[in-house]
Amino acid sequence: MVRNPPWNREELILALDLYFRLDVRRASDTHPEIIKLSKLLAQLPIYTESQKQSNFRNPNGIYMKLCNFLRFDPTYSGKGLSAGSYLDKEIWDAYYGRREELDRIAELIRNSYKYYDEVKNDTNIVVKDGKPFFEGKTLFVMHKMQERNYVAINKKKQIVFTSIGKLPCEACDFDFNNYYGAIGKGFIECHHNIPISEIKMEHEIRLNDLSLICSNCHSIIHFIRPWLMVEKLRDILVRREKVPLRTRI
Repeated sequence: MVRNPPWNREELILALDLYFRLDVRRASDTHPEIIKLSKLLAQLPIYTESQKQSNFRNPNGIYMKLCNFLRFDPTYSGKGLSAGSYLDKEIWDAYYGRREELDRIAELIRNSYKYYDEVKNDTNIVVKDGKPFFEGKTLFVMHKMQERNYVAINKKKQIVFTSIGKLPCEACDFDFNNYYGAIGKGFIECHHNIPISEIKMEHEIRLNDLSLICSNCHSIIHFIRPWLMVEKLRDILVRREKVPLRTRI
């Protein structure tokens, strides 16, 4: 039997957002908001049409997913539906008690379909499968696109280099030019500091939004959930090494 693909993170975030916006115990699969979410999930190109069965994310399936969340809700005295995946609990634990952040991220996902073609066509961006971006692959790629704003990055590099004569990592002070010699001159990665819940594809990136960091620190920042701020990672390294590091530019 061919089944629909499993719910991914973005879909579950939208479902949880809806769960908190209506009383599931008094709703049904005919509720207008459930029907609205069903139509949205059918339109989002998260999965190809060949992967979707005729009942893909239909209102009944949406309603059942909302009832899956009931089993985690401490305000509910019943059992809820026991079916579901480990991601249901993971998303619940991440956003229960963080409604404002959930609202912002859900709104971003609802609008993200406008940028799917842009994201899909950016072949320079690779999303590793090892540890998926918590808010979903699409939002991760959008974040990476912010980090590929070469005009802003080059201006940031120019200001830092003019100020101190080198491009050290803002977290650990690693200098590619110092370690690798001429082949490392001018190389440094860039991290976009704006939280994922506040990403706006249209906004002009400010230089203060960007941090120049080495590859290792960049990977660690993206690996931790929630992401570490560059200043926090720097503090961790200072306490570990017990030696002074350069003041951030």
